[in-house]
Amino acid sequence: MKKVITLLFISGLLCGTAPAESLTLSVDKEKVVLGDGIYLSLNFEGAQDLPAPDLGTVDGFSSSRYLGPSSNLTIINGKSSASVSHAYLLAAVKTGTFNIGPFTVDYKDKQYTSNAITIEVVDKPASPANVNNREGEESRAEAKNIGDKIFLVIQPEKRKVYINEKFNLSIKLYVKDLDIRLSRGGVPQISHDGFSLAQFSQPRQYKDMLNGVYYDVVDFSVETFAVKSGELSLGPANFECYLMVKPERQRRLPSFGAFDGLIDDSLFEDFFGAARTQPLNLDAAGVGVVVSPLPEENKPANFNGAIGGFNLDAQAGPPEVSVGDPITLRLAVSGKGNFDTVTTPGLGLSENDFKVYEPRITNGENSKIFEYVVMPKTEKVTAIPGISFSFFNTADGRYSTIEKGPFPITVSKGRAETQKIVEQNPATQKTTVTQVLGRDIIYIKDLAGALRKKGHYLFKNRIFWLLQFLPLLCFVIVSLINKHYRRLMVDDAYAKKLKAPSVAAKGLKTAAAFLSDSKSREFYETLFKTLQQYLGYKLRLPWRGITVDIAGLLESKGWDKEIIDSLKHIFGQCDMARFSSQQFEPASMKEDLKTVKKIIDYSERRLK
Repeated sequence: MKKVITLLFISGLLCGTAPAESLTLSVDKEKVVLGDGIYLSLNFEGAQDLPAPDLGTVDGFSSSRYLGPSSNLTIINGKSSASVSHAYLLAAVKTGTFNIGPFTVDYKDKQYTSNAITIEVVDKPASPANVNNREGEESRAEAKNIGDKIFLVIQPEKRKVYINEKFNLSIKLYVKDLDIRLSRGGVPQISHDGFSLAQFSQPRQYKDMLNGVYYDVVDFSVETFAVKSGELSLGPANFECYLMVKPERQRRLPSFGAFDGLIDDSLFEDFFGAARTQPLNLDAAGVGVVVSPLPEENKPANFNGAIGGFNLDAQAGPPEVSVGDPITLRLAVSGKGNFDTVTTPGLGLSENDFKVYEPRITNGENSKIFEYVVMPKTEKVTAIPGISFSFFNTADGRYSTIEKGPFPITVSKGRAETQKIVEQNPATQKTTVTQVLGRDIIYIKDLAGALRKKGHYLFKNRIFWLLQFLPLLCFVIVSLINKHYRRLMVDDAYAKKLKAPSVAAKGLKTAAAFLSDSKSREFYETLFKTLQQYLGYKLRLPWRGITVDIAGLLESKGWDKEIIDSLKHIFGQCDMARFSSQQFEPASMKEDLKTVKKIIDYSERRLK
């Protein structure tokens, strides 16, 4: 009876008058430094099951990062109240004064609108002595983009070049007073219609002064040359990096409702004070390059398109040979220029005097070597004729010709092969009568030999033809396997994409073990890391920076809304378990494990 009375008493408390439902927006700081972060909290009074709203694009700030929910239930004087608070992190990317909100949320066929908050973003913190003087000036100053502290520049070595002239192209990233992180193996993407680009070299890092300001510079260099003439453009270029956002330690964290005062704020400050990454896309405007065609005036007859400044070294040996003996003719082209345009020099040797084989070509860092094997056909040959090599020198804008030879040689007759005929002594010579067998007597075979069907030929056998394709099939299989393993060695993203299912299986197995032991914190930490690694490997992204923001990318790729919502739910559960002391029921954990398996199964079908 006492239990029934107690239950009725608690029910009466819960059924007390609830406060009016409302949506309130709050921030931890209304003035922030460029590149720093602020915490934003959306608090809903009247329910605990309001889903996390999508803030969309907030002017002056990078895309928001959802930190997780916190719910609250209080009973005071018989009146109950429930609320839920959703926390977000935003990074300031532009100076000026910006309005955040109002935000509108639809819940149970009703629409709720929050208040709006004004945030001021300044370039650098103001000293206490001149805060009042500068506030008026900053409010009137024009908003300055974060591009003043980080920007991308395209710098070709030359603005006027000849067609096929090789020159260096630099794409420089300038950074000042910001912490950034480059993605592994990431290089700028540049539009280069009309140009041929080699592979980017390892980027160089150094300091440089620009307009009287020192910057940290990351220099991406690549060799290029134009394949057509005219007024062309290199660029625009795009590069993706990650901005490291580290909120100030002393700022106050968002409200956690009933947990206020029960949780040590320093623990959260230590965590939330750690640097976070925000993706940042940088663009650089294209630059014009004037490409001139090669002049027709004074063009040598033997010019084959070589562009640059070159030298020619020629050697022939041995100088004394016999007819049919080989002579090695070595031509070495060295210097600076586009060696792709240096082709096989013409020797001009007569077919009646020499036999010439195809040259062996060796490419060096700044050289190209041609080795010919020639054979004299007659002893009348006294020299290998002179060789000329023509190229267009881009330094002075003129054609140049280098001549080498002739190369004297001495050719002798080949040694005559003598044959010794052994004659038989006539006195002892016997006359042998040659008898043609099978004319008068047909001999009887004592053995039948191998018997085979008449008209049976090996080339008509199907098995024989099938066996002919067996070596080709083996070669194709071995080639594909070799290509696969070579790609695994050089393509880290490809290797990780293949490794993603095994990483997911291992993580799910570990999470299941934590579920059996009822370790909710370790369980959700494992789920979070498994989703990070799996999606990072599959999408070829740095997995440590993956959070719930990945949902926007997947939504743009056409993923099902149900899967997107499930992914957001899992990230929210993981954040709540990792950053709060809330305990989870085994049934809820088991259901979340099934949801992660469902997400991974869908991804395996979607991202093949």
